[in-house]
Amino acid sequence: MNALVGLLSLLGIMVGLISVAVPLRFLKIHSRRIALMVVATCSATFFAAVALDGPARAPAESAKAVSASTQQALASSPVDDGCQLAGALPNCKEEVAKIAAAKAANPSLFSRSGPSPTKQTNGSNSAPNYVDDVMNKLKASEASANVKALAAQREYDAAKFRSETANNRFESAVKNYDTASQRYKLESDSRIYDLRIQERERERQRRGY
Repeated sequence: MNALVGLLSLLGIMVGLISVAVPLRFLKIHSRRIALMVVATCSATFFAAVALDGPARAPAESAKAVSASTQQALASSPVDDGCQLAGALPNCKEEVAKIAAAKAANPSLFSRSGPSPTKQTNGSNSAPNYVDDVMNKLKASEASANVKALAAQREYDAAKFRSETANNRFESAVKNYDTASQRYKLESDSRIYDLRIQERERERQRRGY
């Protein structure tokens, strides 16, 4: 905002100086006195904008300097992976890369909620122990996942068996109902037939046949 005000002030100063020589009547500057007033006003506005813009730039420049120094310090201090110590594993860098990949895949295994790892006493024992701990955690996680998968499979099989049993019972009940309804219909038809025969016999007897 201050920069925009400064640019407009410079433009006003230039227009005022031109109007001192030749008044620009289309800009409502009809005399050199008005041109001098424009130059004075724009000069005061320009210096005020510069004065306000200076303190505002100081924190930004200091923040940039601090950020640049921090990045330079981080770039100048590489991370030590411990592979340069005496007695380290021959394929130390490969193991560290595997551990980093495992940490990215399962960050919960490397959380700080568990017991703190043993402090590094020497290079010959700490690296293999750390790798063994990581591999053991991965195996434990895999075993837990397998157990959960087996339990879920058993529950699915049990639910499927219960569903099939209920379906078989339902089909058996439907068949029994159909059989009973057919039997009832046959009995009903048989009774109706017997009643009709009895009525015919009574009709014959009444007519004297």
